[in-house]
Amino acid sequence: MPRPDSLPDDCGGHGTHVAGIVGAAGDAAAGGVVGVAPGVTLGAYRVFGCSGSSDTEVILAAMERAADDGMDVVNMSLGASYVTWPSYPTAAAADAMADRGVVMVISQGNEGDMGTFSGGAPSVSDKAISVASFDNTLVTSPTFVLDSGETVGYAASTGAPPAPTSGSLEVVAPAPHPEGSVPSDSPLLGCAPAEGAEGRALLVSRGTCSFHEKAVAAQEAGAAALIIYNNVPGMINATVEGATPITIPVVTVSLESGLAVQDALADGAATLTWTEQTTRTANPTGGLVSDFSSYGLSADLTLKPDLGAPGGQIYSTYPLEEGGHASISGTSMAAPHVAGAVALLLQARPDLSPAQVRDLLQNSADRQVWSGNPDLGLPEPVHRQGAGLLDVDDSILSTAAVSPGKISLGESENGPVTTTLTLTNDSDAPVTYEIGSEDGISTAGSSLLPDFYLEEAVVEAPASVTVPAGGSASVDVTITAPDADGLTGFIYGGWITLTSGDDELVVPFAGLAGDYQDVTVLTDYPGIALPALGASVDGELYTLDGGHTYSMAGDDVPYVVYRLDYPVSDLRFDVYRAKADGTKGAAVHPRFHTFLTTGELGRSQTLDFVAWDGATPLSNGNDKLSDLPDGDYVVEVTAVKALGDPSDPDHLETWTSPAFTIDRG
Repeated sequence: MPRPDSLPDDCGGHGTHVAGIVGAAGDAAAGGVVGVAPGVTLGAYRVFGCSGSSDTEVILAAMERAADDGMDVVNMSLGASYVTWPSYPTAAAADAMADRGVVMVISQGNEGDMGTFSGGAPSVSDKAISVASFDNTLVTSPTFVLDSGETVGYAASTGAPPAPTSGSLEVVAPAPHPEGSVPSDSPLLGCAPAEGAEGRALLVSRGTCSFHEKAVAAQEAGAAALIIYNNVPGMINATVEGATPITIPVVTVSLESGLAVQDALADGAATLTWTEQTTRTANPTGGLVSDFSSYGLSADLTLKPDLGAPGGQIYSTYPLEEGGHASISGTSMAAPHVAGAVALLLQARPDLSPAQVRDLLQNSADRQVWSGNPDLGLPEPVHRQGAGLLDVDDSILSTAAVSPGKISLGESENGPVTTTLTLTNDSDAPVTYEIGSEDGISTAGSSLLPDFYLEEAVVEAPASVTVPAGGSASVDVTITAPDADGLTGFIYGGWITLTSGDDELVVPFAGLAGDYQDVTVLTDYPGIALPALGASVDGELYTLDGGHTYSMAGDDVPYVVYRLDYPVSDLRFDVYRAKADGTKGAAVHPRFHTFLTTGELGRSQTLDFVAWDGATPLSNGNDKLSDLPDGDYVVEVTAVKALGDPSDPDHLETWTSPAFTIDRG
């Protein structure tokens, strides 16, 4: 548990790295780091301890302290993933700070491989700037050298100790690299402990199991270090954090470098030597949204993220005891780029409000092509990149702005949405803008494994608008959602473009085509039928096809295992007696049969569970509980779909468990 004190020293490196991106003032010619705004005054508010995480109370206290200290910009490179309701305390606090004039810049989240609605709080704050990550075009990496003479750049993995800067290790691989892709059952994937790895550097391929599982397997095999190479071109942004602490260095390399090590092994024994040197190479995925960058929307269908900035493979400052510099990836690294840009913008234009700052940054952003298939030249989904990649020069130099800077369309069930855009012109000459639009890639289906589409919204607006010198003009834009064609969870979006010669202003828009309450929220997890009754056996939770008898001793209690594919406004768990045929009977009490109501919840990462201890409240609003007698029961789960009406049966989804028995013996 973190305990704040007066010394914001950094034992993990994350804060030092973020601070350097904002305001480091090193000697670039000598390899030092120069931040976005090297003249800023930094305030450091440490909310993480040397291990573990933080909590909402500590984070709120730091936010309040920063506001009271008069900070103009607050960067929050943190978040609670999948917590996508803007009512969450840290998001609500970010809104309150923006109302006090503080520009809030917050990381969108690092769960991009987990699909849509995967951002988190506080980035879902209505008034904050939520920042996506784009990969850096050049990668500065520490290196090891093979005995063949080849220098290999690598990236350190979050959650593992740093690699040394001297010493040598023999390299081994569980198998040679096959022609083409690595089969999912290949030992080269390193998903199980490999033979012959003890005391050596183990080389494995990305794929099938998680980075943490690979690291645990290597550690159990006695490896002295683990090297994971990519299975597609480009670098890897890996974390090996997990329940089992990782005590060996874990580094990642590109596919090309991994194959080079495999070639060295094919020629005989291979040895690597760790060095203090760095190398700088072009990044094949530079300029694309980072694979880890989380998708929006927020649970209430507000467009998030707002825009993006470099966050993949960023070289910045690091604690001296950890080497002084490091390349790290994350939306944690993208947010400080925007925070530094805001400082520059406020230096040039100190009278801007937080809302005006966000509008200007979005107006000037540069939309980028879809990372899923860049060769198509289609734009990345709006709910992945927001307005696009930060262009701070254009933001500062622009004499025009459009408000609002984004349009959140909500669900399209109620028809087209008309928004009034107000353009301001601070120049000494009138400006005429041609009005157009461009669509981004859409997503639909399961939030965990979304499908991708290109569907066009219908945008109706005047062909042009003229804004007088030193004045403003308004224009109405009406957006009609594309036909969802029977698909649920269909998120679409694009950009309103206002073009005058070489100058372009953009306003991103996004919404959900169809009825938000039509989505199915209680769904299976791949390979596991859910919801399900669960039981704990030897500390492991198992799902059951039918009923079970519980002793109610220790962990031997009923579990409900479920997965939320989409956010919900509420999740309620009620207890009923089971009839002789196993179906739902009467409630255990006419009024007090609910043992849990959750309120607003984001979607599940994988699966979730709730345990019931056999008690129900004696009355609403107190903590007195009554243990139910032994017998047969069922649990019923009722989900109120996001933004749904709890009194409308069409907005509810219900599951009833198999009958189970409580027998305390």
